[in-house]
Amino acid sequence: MRNSRLRNMIVRVVTAATMVASQGALAQTPADENTQAPAVPSVDVILSSGGVLHGYVVNGSGVPVGNVDVTLTSPAGEVVAAKSDEKGRFGFRGLQGAGYQLETEHGVVVCRAWTAKAAPPKSAATLLLVHDAELARGQWSAPPGVNSGVSRLKRAMTNPFFVATVVGAAVAIPVAIHNANKDDSSS
Repeated sequence: MRNSRLRNMIVRVVTAATMVASQGALAQTPADENTQAPAVPSVDVILSSGGVLHGYVVNGSGVPVGNVDVTLTSPAGEVVAAKSDEKGRFGFRGLQGAGYQLETEHGVVVCRAWTAKAAPPKSAATLLLVHDAELARGQWSAPPGVNSGVSRLKRAMTNPFFVATVVGAAVAIPVAIHNANKDDSSS
């Protein structure tokens, strides 16, 4: 009798602690969910001789777009501008292997420019910039109702208090059961 009360009390304490610990993780407002900046696409591109970065500007259908302003920002913060020609081509000379940010009116791409000898095997010879106001960059995901539930669950599962509670319960419950069984056998 005493052992079953002890077991019930342990289960209630662990359950209550788990609920309290997870409430802090689940009680965040939707504004807290979107604190990270959106990811910026990044690509590897090979510089041609003379440190030239070649690229094309296309619309969402892949059709070349001319007369588009393209700005390149170096790691030191220097900004250089170019315009795409009627076939969508643009280029920047005198670059070194480094990370550069290229921007059009409708998007930003970060590229890692490499010399021909240092470039990773899957590096592109030219950079493709998609210039389209209607284009939505991203990945497909489940509907928003499901996403909010999943994100709350992820936050709860990574909350240190929740994790500590689960680990504590995983240790305490078997110990309590073992000790309760030990007490029963000695009676």
